[in-house]
Amino acid sequence: MRSEPQQIKTVMRFSTRGQIRIRKSRAGVGILLGLMGAFFVLFLWLGYHDISTLKDLQARGRTTYAQITHKRIYSGKSTSYYLYYTFMVGETTFQSRASVARSRYNSVQVGDPLLVTYLPTDPSVNRAGIVDEARIHNAELGWWIVFFLFVVLIALIAWASFYQSRAGKAVVRRIL
Repeated sequence: MRSEPQQIKTVMRFSTRGQIRIRKSRAGVGILLGLMGAFFVLFLWLGYHDISTLKDLQARGRTTYAQITHKRIYSGKSTSYYLYYTFMVGETTFQSRASVARSRYNSVQVGDPLLVTYLPTDPSVNRAGIVDEARIHNAELGWWIVFFLFVVLIALIAWASFYQSRAGKAVVRRIL
């Protein structure tokens, strides 16, 4: 006589030390892997969009000089340096910002000129500086590193889930 497989449920235990422990469940692992897959697709789309924009700017972009309107530092766990700038295309003024290295941030002042590459069909698509093959290569390399790390993370989660599942089955066999 064969018994029906039991459903595994996620059980949360709260301790007095403020920690939450979640026991493994098939549904929990499925939800986690589903969320990881959704983030993976989002990262792929962001990387593709960024690289496509840079390639469009390289192929069809025009350069002009913008004027730095203000500078801002954002800090938290890390520090980011931004230059805000405006530039004219025809009679229209466009505003944008660029994340820059600290050395670049410290070397410029408000009112200084800043070289900008923009798309003539949509000047709101722009980047500070010249978009060349080296810049595209660096962006591609960065996205490939993110892609590789994401794949490693998903593989580690899948491996840990499989390993934990096998350990649970061994305990059940010893009890029976």
